[in-house]
Amino acid sequence: AELTSAADVTRLAQRLESMGSKERTIVRLGLVGQLSLADHAQLDAVIEHHRDLFASLDVWAPRSELVLLPDEHDLASLGLVGFAADALADLRDRARPDQPADQTEHAAVAADALALLYRLSGAAS
Repeated sequence: AELTSAADVTRLAQRLESMGSKERTIVRLGLVGQLSLADHAQLDAVIEHHRDLFASLDVWAPRSELVLLPDEHDLASLGLVGFAADALADLRDRARPDQPADQTEHAAVAADALALLYRLSGAAS
């Protein structure tokens, strides 16, 4: 599924919800696109909710290229100051999808850290 907005995440949730025989269905999601931190947090919630309903539901890494692109609203909603704000800026810079090829693994780790920071801060609620 290509995801670029909260509307796309909602459509994915609706598609998963409409599937029958969930307890006997295995779903492997191939996710591509770009999401803000808020939209990614929504996606995480959709996946976790549906993971309990299906026999198996996983994001299939070989078919997934989902990029986190935090927008200014995402970052402002965290309300971080001082050292934490500096760390956030560093993570944002490292998570940019236009990193050199030898830095792509670091970019993915930074993006995961940003998503975790967003969830832990409570901004995702």
